[in-house]
Amino acid sequence: MQQWQRAPETVQMPEGENLQQVWQRAIEAWQQIVATTPEQTSDRPVTTLVVAHDAVNKALLCALVGQGPEHFWTFKQGNGAVTVIDYPHGINAKPAIQAMNITSHLGGGVLDKTAAGAL
Repeated sequence: MQQWQRAPETVQMPEGENLQQVWQRAIEAWQQIVATTPEQTSDRPVTTLVVAHDAVNKALLCALVGQGPEHFWTFKQGNGAVTVIDYPHGINAKPAIQAMNITSHLGGGVLDKTAAGAL
């Protein structure tokens, strides 16, 4: 557990993936989702909902800001949290993180407790 907290990129989960494998799988899936999302126009807004495990979400958030697996703990993602990633200049441009880790809809207010113990 200490190694997971200090250097998560070095941990191999028993009978599971290591963080680099999660990273590659998550980013590949994200790129595929983005590539197959129709281009937004002024008269046709496009919204895509992606639901994933918090570790996948954290990997994507890190990758979107140019950080690697060693920065896994940079972002918190509470259970049921909503994060909004926008492509204001089109899907081929840099994305913008518009909101992150919103949990107020869970009834605990803005500082919902689910984020406190989140990965």
